[in-house]
Amino acid sequence: MKRKRSGKRWLSSAVAAATAAALVLGLGAPVNRALAKTYSETVYEAESATLHNASTNTNHTGYTGSGFVDGFSASGDYVQFSISVAAAGDYTLLFRYANDTGYKASHRVYVDGVDTALAVFPDLVSWDAWGTAEVGTYLSSGSHTVKIAYNNHAINLDNLLVTPKHESTRSFYMSNWTT
Repeated sequence: MKRKRSGKRWLSSAVAAATAAALVLGLGAPVNRALAKTYSETVYEAESATLHNASTNTNHTGYTGSGFVDGFSASGDYVQFSISVAAAGDYTLLFRYANDTGYKASHRVYVDGVDTALAVFPDLVSWDAWGTAEVGTYLSSGSHTVKIAYNNHAINLDNLLVTPKHESTRSFYMSNWTT
């Protein structure tokens, strides 16, 4: 038995479905790619930073640069990066790490000697798996120091990526197709 569609509801659903299909197939409104925002990224290798009571190693795969910081596992241990940014603003500090201790690690982050944040490094599946921990901070233009100091549980630290805070965008999302 065929169902009879009501005029308004069927038209509204058909328009919504056609609009969604056009967007998925790229047939929607023209997009000005020149408006897409790009962000600079600078990577600082941990093995090139100033190390205190920590060492470097290459015994796990997947690291960048010439190795990673290992033995970063006791009170007083730290890695200090010298960084530079061209413009003042909000920045994201992304620490690339490995952690297979079975525990969530946390380490203090100091920017120019000021305790800025507690970075959290969740446990991963192995020491060969790499994740990122994110900290946001305001930086003036010029040179800065970023120190990550042991708080609890060991991690291997591969690098620090510094990038301006990304502006969020909204996506097209239809949550109710029936109205």
